[in-house]
Amino acid sequence: MFFCQTARLVALLVLVLSLLQLVMGFVYATSDPDQIQAAIQRTGNTPGKLIDRGLYGFLVAIALGALSEIGVALKALANKPRD
Repeated sequence: MFFCQTARLVALLVLVLSLLQLVMGFVYATSDPDQIQAAIQRTGNTPGKLIDRGLYGFLVAIALGALSEIGVALKALANKPRD
């Protein structure tokens, strides 16, 4: 059960961080081109990279959350008394 709870927590953290990257990518993409160039030179991340990483992180978070929910459901089934 410890691993299911940990996976749930990690999935939540990955979800929050990936959504932040998505928002940052869209903010960079809609800002002034001079600011975009300055951000690329400062960090090396283009808006497209940020959006891609955010989407990949979002998909990983959804998959990890689904797997942790399956683990919790299996644990509940295993503990259920049989007739």
